[in-house]
Amino acid sequence: MVLSGGGRTSTSLAVSIHLAARCRQLRSAYCRVRYNARVKVRLLVCDVDGTLLDPSSQITPLTRAAVRAAVAAGCIVTLATGRRFRSAKPIADDLGLELPLLVQNGALIKDSLTGEILYHCHLPRDGAAVAVEYFWRSGAQPIVYENAFTGERLFTGPAERDNDLNRAYVTRNADLICRRALDALLPAEPPLEVAILDTAEQVAALAPALAHASFRTIATTNQNGSAFLEVLAPECSKAAALRELARHYGVPLEQTMAIGDNVNDLEVLTAAGIGVAMGNALPQVKAIAGHSTSSNSEDGVAEAIARFVLERPLAGVV
Repeated sequence: MVLSGGGRTSTSLAVSIHLAARCRQLRSAYCRVRYNARVKVRLLVCDVDGTLLDPSSQITPLTRAAVRAAVAAGCIVTLATGRRFRSAKPIADDLGLELPLLVQNGALIKDSLTGEILYHCHLPRDGAAVAVEYFWRSGAQPIVYENAFTGERLFTGPAERDNDLNRAYVTRNADLICRRALDALLPAEPPLEVAILDTAEQVAALAPALAHASFRTIATTNQNGSAFLEVLAPECSKAAALRELARHYGVPLEQTMAIGDNVNDLEVLTAAGIGVAMGNALPQVKAIAGHSTSSNSEDGVAEAIARFVLERPLAGVV
């Protein structure tokens, strides 16, 4: 007997359910086996600012071609960035990368196509409270990044506490900003991180005294002289996220590669099978990386991909 309801038979409903389940299976299998086992580097994670992007924050044609050639060769290529998912996803979309992205310095791995969270490393709430109070008493404007499972809101203090640098950041993210007083700044669930955006000098002054067993800090300087001081869970890093993503895909760490330029790349460059420092990288980054490439103004990422992934001259990429 065939039952019907709303003009749709149970048979057709069953077929639809089966097809939907099959699509999910194929999607999952696609994610697991997209690599080519004969490729020397099966998983490449690439930093964004100062690495993938040139000094004008663009992806050059040669770098774009190299990334696509690596993917075509069977290498899984993704981003490992300090950026939030919201600002990393357009870059992945531009490159045609539909896969998990490592964002917020490894605090989150989130699929760029489905939005699924594969891994998270939230900041313990007690550590977040210490950081927020320290920033507040120092005259800085704290930014609290919402728990990944509840949303992408940014909780921050009253507008009069803003400086010119974080005011621009808040304006760009106006649809996500929630202004609160100090006693209400922390949401109920543990946040992904707490941060300030200030001058490099101010960040350098505040960072040394900010220490607690339930968090770690990362200070990164931007091209315009501004700097982020980020407070994350103690075990949070791009390296930890790389290990998780490699496990997800079944790729040995020896067959992974990372490219970066800043202090938030230090651990991932040593964790990956091949660590490549950009020509414009900080001295301490170049010192620990096993390999180096040209700067981000000279298609350093494309050069590294040609050398280690494609194993052919850069001239042969395009």
